[in-house]
Amino acid sequence: MRIAPMHLAVALLALLPSAAQAGALMCTLSTLRACDEIVGCTRVLQEEVNVPRFWKVDLDKKTISGTRPDGSEGSTEIQTMQARLLKVNIGGIDNGRAWSATIGDDGSLNIVASDEGFAFVGFGACTNM
Repeated sequence: MRIAPMHLAVALLALLPSAAQAGALMCTLSTLRACDEIVGCTRVLQEEVNVPRFWKVDLDKKTISGTRPDGSEGSTEIQTMQARLLKVNIGGIDNGRAWSATIGDDGSLNIVASDEGFAFVGFGACTNM
């Protein structure tokens, strides 16, 4: 199964001064789970589902990009973005899959990508580039 690079990516060091003010972020996932409506959720590695370990979130250009474990490049458009208080929420649709992410001002990252009958849930971190 192949998914877009945005859909996931070992916690990084620095804290964000404010996600809403950051132009470009480097993000990665420390935990990734694949969920099926029948079986439930199981932990997976980025390599198992071809998700980049690191990806660039460019809030100014509204894009997310990264290099997948198989060497291919991928990107997706951020179609919705809302910055409020201490977090920024972004989302979009890529290859028919809806995705949504929340990035806190402390660098925390929560992301969900879903399609009919399954979803990916990830937790990680982002830092300013």
